[in-house]
Amino acid sequence: QLAANVAGTEMSHVNLIDAFMQWTISFYGLEGYLKPREDSVCQYTIAGNGSPFEVVDMSADDRFRERDFVADEPFLKYYYGVPLRYEQYNLGSLCVLDKNCHSITPEKAEMLSAIAEEIVHRLAMYKHIEEQNAEIREVREVQKKVVHDIRGPLSGILGVSHMLVEQGQDNTMDEVLEFAFTARHIHQRKNCVVKQDAADIRLDDSQTRCQ
Repeated sequence: QLAANVAGTEMSHVNLIDAFMQWTISFYGLEGYLKPREDSVCQYTIAGNGSPFEVVDMSADDRFRERDFVADEPFLKYYYGVPLRYEQYNLGSLCVLDKNCHSITPEKAEMLSAIAEEIVHRLAMYKHIEEQNAEIREVREVQKKVVHDIRGPLSGILGVSHMLVEQGQDNTMDEVLEFAFTARHIHQRKNCVVKQDAADIRLDDSQTRCQ
C-alpha cells in the first residue's frame, strides 16, 4: 500500500520470480496469483541490470496488449517495476499498476527504490532467522542423541552403586575409584547438555524479540 500511495497508483504488488513461475507474496488493490513467468510483466523488470522498468500504456505495447489482464478485466495500462536485488541477483520486483496511463517523477522513483531495498532487507532477515532456526533444530537433535547415549552408562552406574552398597566394607579401592571416575564423567556430559540447551533458549528469546 505504501508503494501505491507513493506512486499515486491504484495497485501494487511484491512478486518473486524463478525460472518458471511468478509468485505474488504481497499485494494492494488487486489480488495477485501464481502465473507462468512468460505471462508476467515483471520478467522484463528482472531481466535488466537493476534499473526500473516502466510501461506507460500496456494496451499500446505489442508485448502486452493481448495479455488477459490488459485486454480484459482489470484492463491494466500502467506498469512501473523496481527489481528486488539481493547479492547481484534479481529475485523479483516491487511494481505499481494502474488502469489509467500514468507517470513517475524522479522523486517518487527514488522513494520506490528505497521501499524495494527495505523489502529485500526484510527478506534477507527472514532467511537468516530460518537458517538459525535450522541450526538450533540440528543442535537439539544432537542433544537427544547424547542424552540417549548417557542413559546406558547411567544405568550401569546405578547397578554398580547398588552392588557397592550391598558389599559394604568388602569393596576394593579400585572398584570405588572406578565408580567415582565414571560418575564424574557422566556428570560432566550432563552439564554440557544443560549449558547448550540454555544457550539455545537464550538465542530463541533473542530471535523472538527481533521479530
